[in-house]
Amino acid sequence: MKIMSIISTISMMWWRKSIIMMLLSLELLITSIFTMLMLKMSIMSLYILLIMLVMMVSASAMGLALLVSMTMSHNSSSTMFINMLTFDKIDNSITNYNNYNIEM
Repeated sequence: MKIMSIISTISMMWWRKSIIMMLLSLELLITSIFTMLMLKMSIMSLYILLIMLVMMVSASAMGLALLVSMTMSHNSSSTMFINMLTFDKIDNSITNYNNYNIEM
């Protein structure tokens, strides 16, 4: 099971250009974590694992819905559009922070 989690983590880093491959790698990682927890926990705490399974399925459905909506709006499933939304490409705040003069 540890090998599955290592492989899924490496594949998530390797296939970072495509959203669908990242989602599949994340699903493999979550499935391997769930399997490890299921094998380690006792029978009395299987109710908690059922709640975790429901949360995993709902997160997967939400990720797939986001993938479909981004693919429909941008006609591409690459991660370039996510990077454009998350980082400020023009104004790097760390390098340009010292250029602003704050006067009191």
